[in-house]
Amino acid sequence: MYLSNSEEAMNIIDLENISKQLILIGKKVYERGYVDANGGNLSARVKQYIIIKRSGASLANLTLNDFIIGDISSEELKGASIDYKIHRAIYLLRKDCKCVIHAHPIYTTAISLLFDKVFKPLDFESKYYFGEVPIISCDHFKLHDIINSTPKILNKGVFIEKGHGVYAFSNSFSEAFYIIERLEHAAIIAFLKMNELHFKQFKSNLT
Repeated sequence: MYLSNSEEAMNIIDLENISKQLILIGKKVYERGYVDANGGNLSARVKQYIIIKRSGASLANLTLNDFIIGDISSEELKGASIDYKIHRAIYLLRKDCKCVIHAHPIYTTAISLLFDKVFKPLDFESKYYFGEVPIISCDHFKLHDIINSTPKILNKGVFIEKGHGVYAFSNSFSEAFYIIERLEHAAIIAFLKMNELHFKQFKSNLT
């Protein structure tokens, strides 16, 4: 049922229940349009183990065979998502977190290309909830090193990788999903407002 390099883990945690929860959240992320094709990934932490989507699997139709489990002490996990090191870095620094979701919501990703270092939402609800959200610009395959050297970027429970997507993490699957949903809502409002300002400028140039 599972690809695993840890027989002990198979015996001490409820892998089927956790994987079913990840399957449901993955399907919601896909159906909301926050990823396409086989983009994005997600994981859970239980005790000293990480359960993560295998590389190449689509969040649209995950099965119990699409998860790999490994000990959090392992720096590499064969067959796992290429973002394994990022998930691991988050879990090691945020010991309260039990779930990480990485998605590519369209407006959040677009907004990250228009702001430097932080995204500051414009609407009341999003300002109240987020304040501001870190935007990280770096070589994707060195992102885990950035996290390790700058742990404060994890303080909000979310950060955006510039031009790539969002990482949300929490102590529950549903809350990690809601973080992505709230942030995309904030990004849509900000994007529409910026378009309005550009349109007004364009219109004034015609008169």
